[in-house]
Amino acid sequence: MNEKEIDRIIDQALQEEVEIPKGLADRIAHTIENEAARTPRFKMKGRNMWLWIATTAAVIVFCFYSPLPISKQTKSDLLADTYTNPQDAERVARKAFIALSTNLNKGFDQLKMAEDEFKRAQTIVNKNLKHIKQ
Repeated sequence: MNEKEIDRIIDQALQEEVEIPKGLADRIAHTIENEAARTPRFKMKGRNMWLWIATTAAVIVFCFYSPLPISKQTKSDLLADTYTNPQDAERVARKAFIALSTNLNKGFDQLKMAEDEFKRAQTIVNKNLKHIKQ
């Protein structure tokens, strides 16, 4: 079957009038009401109740203790890893930037290689799709 034939079949199916049996809407509404009345809204027994209680307790404990700092550092501890000599700080910053630049360049090279592979695969797929369409 080609696409035109499938479209024609779908159009025919959409144009046909479907008769809805009388009282169907009432029966559906009645069934929904019966199921809603029969099914309990919130039912917790045994294991589910204990799981819910444990989860709630864990969330409460997490909320109370998560904002607390893990280690209490003093102001002097925070400043201990800084440099007092600006030349030393500049030298270390340059080393860090050179390492960052080197790693970024390696990443860009890998990205370029992946992009070239993707383009090559895309041309192969497009070539094969052209053969299929013909």
